[in-house]
Amino acid sequence: MKVTFLFIILFIISCTTPNLMLIKNKYSQMNEIWKLKVIADEIKKIYGENFMAVETGIIYNYPNSKWPKMGLFFDYDKRLHEQFIFLSEVELQAFKNEINCAWVESDEIKIIAHYYRTIQKGICSEFSI
Repeated sequence: MKVTFLFIILFIISCTTPNLMLIKNKYSQMNEIWKLKVIADEIKKIYGENFMAVETGIIYNYPNSKWPKMGLFFDYDKRLHEQFIFLSEVELQAFKNEINCAWVESDEIKIIAHYYRTIQKGICSEFSI
């Protein structure tokens, strides 16, 4: 009886507890997958199959858009070697708070047709971000 009860409890826990990688927000996930240098198939398991294949990687677009949200690029062994993500100001602030680092920040202004787009960039050399 105890074994059956234990089995049921373990089954319920395994069904209701998501993978640790999925508990973290997607920006922390990117930091974790960077450290692990995961392969492309593992990326697709984490972020899903809704991507666009490019020459050496995959791009995930914003929902209902052609604009990229994040891109992940792989070497000849299909291991992650480069990635990027676009964040809103709120997302960026949350990420910076989560990753304690001496950030070096800069602004890049792009002129597109009749408007200007300011892109804020940040580098954390301590964690290769």
